[in-house]
Parts: sequence; C-alpha cells; structure tokens
Amino acid sequence: MRPLPMVATTRPRQIAVAVVVFVILAMLLTLGVAAVIRMSGGPVAKHAGSSQPSPVRDDARDVDPQVTPEQASAVANEVARLRNSQSVAPRISSIRNRIAGEASQQPDLYAAAFVKELLTQSYATPRDDLLSWVQAESAMTTEPTVIGLIPAEQRSKWAAFSVSQGSTQPVPTAADWTSLGLRQGRTTVQIQRVIEPVPWSTAIAAGEISDPGVTAREVTALVTLHTTEAGIGHKTVTSVALTLNLEGPPALANWGFVGAVTYDAVPVSRS
Repeated sequence: MRPLPMVATTRPRQIAVAVVVFVILAMLLTLGVAAVIRMSGGPVAKHAGSSQPSPVRDDARDVDPQVTPEQASAVANEVARLRNSQSVAPRISSIRNRIAGEASQQPDLYAAAFVKELLTQSYATPRDDLLSWVQAESAMTTEPTVIGLIPAEQRSKWAAFSVSQGSTQPVPTAADWTSLGLRQGRTTVQIQRVIEPVPWSTAIAAGEISDPGVTAREVTALVTLHTTEAGIGHKTVTSVALTLNLEGPPALANWGFVGAVTYDAVPVSRS
C-alpha cells in the first residue's frame, strides 16, 4: 500500500513530457514500452441538475503497432485489466460540479479545472463519487495514436480506468482511500501551470494527428494532503504533473476528458 496518495511516480517529468504525443497508452509508459506507429513513421509519441457525460465517440481507427513480444505481452496484460474492470456510471454528486462556462470552451482552462477537481479529494466521501464525476466529464477521441490499442468495446471505460486503475493513478486505491479517511484525510490543490507539450505541437504541425478535436495538456500543481493522527494535524505537500488528453471543438461543443497519460509526483515537504 502506498504511504501517501500523491507520491507514486513513474519517471522523471521531463521524459514524460518528451514522449506524451507518441505513446499510445499510459500503460506503455509505466512498462517502459516505446511503440512504433506506422502512420507517423516514428517513435510513439455541475451544470445544475445535469449528470450526463460529454458525447462519446467510439469510431476511433485501429493502428498496427510494431512491438516486441515482451511489449505485446505487457500491453495484453494491461488490456486484460481494463476488460476485467467495472464500468463506472456517470454521475454528479452533491459535492462535485460539471465543468461549465468559459472553462469548458478553452482547453487550458478546462485542463486546469479538471485537474484541480480531480486532485481535490475528501477521503470521508465515497471514492465512487469522484470516479463517477470523471466519467461524467469523459469524452472519446477518434485519434489512433491516443486510443488505438484500446479495444473498441472497452474505450468507454478508459477515462475512469486511466486515473484509478491504469498505469497513471492520481486517485488512490480503494484501500488507501479508506485508510486516509480514517485519518480525516483531504487534499487541497494549487494549480501552477498548464502547457501544451512541445512534441504534441510538433506532431500537429507535421500533420501526424488526424482528429482535429483532440489535444494534450500537462498540468503542474502543488497538492497538500491534510491528515490528523492522535489529534495532531499533519500536512504533506507534493509537486505533481499530470498529462492528459482532451477532446473538444470542433469535434465536440465542449471540452471533455479522454484519459490520463502520465502522472508524476514528488514530495516537497511534510509537517
């Protein structure tokens, strides 16, 4: 069990940014897989009363990745985990809100709002409330370099899976969530920066991305975990970077969350 929900990291942040556009799935990053996509010829890069998710698009084209047998096995294992995972129904609880207004119209604002809401966690509340909110914010892309290795019938599960069970996991496991709840745990979030990763911009300029509605953002933030033990309050501050794919205009009317790509967290201080 992880001692803290915000300190699990997979690799140096600069590497995560460098490969985001060319890595098909976040699972490949954790497993150290560098897939090759033939199409690119290079290394893989509350609305009140509303709880409906963004429109789902399941017509993503398949890709033909060239991977070694070891890589193929790793991918197959992760896909099996996705198949065995439970679907999450979209729902907005009383403590969550759909991202609306100007934030739903601009990718930078949407990414910041989404990450702040995702990482603002109260462990006295049901974990499922957060995952249902993620699913309500979900959207799907037709971009094969983003979704191509996910079986078509499993793509509707990817949003919640990618933040809670996949290789990137900013949402603690159910066991960790319960443990933190017993310690009166909660988090507060300060967004620091939102950027479009340079490799993604380069791929767009080179015509390597076919879906005009998909984009990528990296959001960095300071997350403070507040807990109480034996009547004494404690704070742990962690610097996090979450890279995510979004889908929005012109394909959709508003921006929505496709999935997490990389999640890196580095402890800063504890008191």
